[in-house]
Amino acid sequence: MTCRVAWVVCLLVVCVGRSRAGDEAITFPLQGYYHPGRYMPVQVVATPKSKQERDGQVCLTSSGSVWTFVRYDGNAINAVVPWLALDGRAERLNCRSAPGPDRTVDFALKPVEERQRIVGYAGVSAEEATRAAGLIYGTDAVIPIALNPAQPLPGIGGAWESLDAVVLDAAAAARVDDQHFSTLVACGTAFAVRGGDGGPPYANWPWKRAGDGAWWTIHQAPAGPRALSYDEGVFLPVANWKSGWPAVTRRRFLLAAAIYSLLMVGLALWRPRMVAVFAVLLTVVFSGALAFWGRWHTPTLTVGSKVRVLSRGLTQDDDWAWQTCHVRSYSLIRWVDTTKPIFASAAHLDGSGSRVVCYANGDPDFIFVNIPADSKVAFLARHAGPTPHQVAPRKPVTSPILSLVKERYLESGDEILGELPSGPVLGEAYYHEDQWPAVVVQRAGEKK
Repeated sequence: MTCRVAWVVCLLVVCVGRSRAGDEAITFPLQGYYHPGRYMPVQVVATPKSKQERDGQVCLTSSGSVWTFVRYDGNAINAVVPWLALDGRAERLNCRSAPGPDRTVDFALKPVEERQRIVGYAGVSAEEATRAAGLIYGTDAVIPIALNPAQPLPGIGGAWESLDAVVLDAAAAARVDDQHFSTLVACGTAFAVRGGDGGPPYANWPWKRAGDGAWWTIHQAPAGPRALSYDEGVFLPVANWKSGWPAVTRRRFLLAAAIYSLLMVGLALWRPRMVAVFAVLLTVVFSGALAFWGRWHTPTLTVGSKVRVLSRGLTQDDDWAWQTCHVRSYSLIRWVDTTKPIFASAAHLDGSGSRVVCYANGDPDFIFVNIPADSKVAFLARHAGPTPHQVAPRKPVTSPILSLVKERYLESGDEILGELPSGPVLGEAYYHEDQWPAVVVQRAGEKK
């Protein structure tokens, strides 16, 4: 926790120095192509040139995006990290080694239309990858991009969310671990594996045969929002939510005040020698204890919930969290699977200063977001797996997240089965958090 607080200070302070900046090299494994609202991978190679820089970070920034900061942590950086562009203002990526000067990477970003498909391939030809993507999506608007067969998807799986499909031979598919596979399937990325006479990788997932049996394919279009840009609808469940100190915090303050008052009354009745000194000491102790306790408690309110979507052979879990505060504050949301902050507008994003903070090896640690007074911010983490749903949901559905489910998840024929208790997934362990019941949805045509 102390380490995180130290990094908050680094994030809030603009570092200025005369020391020479480290050598940075920024490349785009997808050649700059990306879908707005989905993470794209960025390869960062940087070496600190001084002790001051070893305690700093490499900052990837652009207008219209959620920034990515990569900490040196005393080491050189050679990693693939996630970066999230949300709108057309993200034309070029700015790179800065803090402390150090800004410089623009001379590599234009290439947002693609929703109908276009970015397809990564390894162990097969570009023509084969295009045909396999056509079997899944029924389109020839394909942008094929070669991947490294020895390590097709370096970094975390969520960094490759902009891929619409991954086309591999059996050998390359064996080098995609379960974290990358499950994360990308949950994000809506399709996989096509050629051959594999012994069966597809991760055989307990709902694969299908395609192309006269030449390919194993899996593609699950996620329910709910996929490309998350600006969406006022996700704030429907908290439309009437008022900010202020959490009730549990107010009770603790009241309890502390009551104990302090009782002790002072006791001193007044007892009247020992040097009663004034004891009163001052008691006041100092209580004031110091409250100040120390208050450092780890902010007036930020957090509420979370879950949407569970059942399909044949696959269960999708969307974990949601919303935060608000009546004074200007900030939030540190731990990274879970592919966590995204969601904003109502471009102005909302610009005022947030949001960024994904990563370790030197590229793994995200947390998402930092400024919360202006009386505003709200939302977060979504999506994951999926073949684990069957076993707990019977109950009715009626009273969870406030039901409004979001009806607005953003339900399609024709889908059925709301009920609600279930849900535990906290997104949030901060040392802040107060309320949890709404989860809502369970059965997709049309997917009942067993």
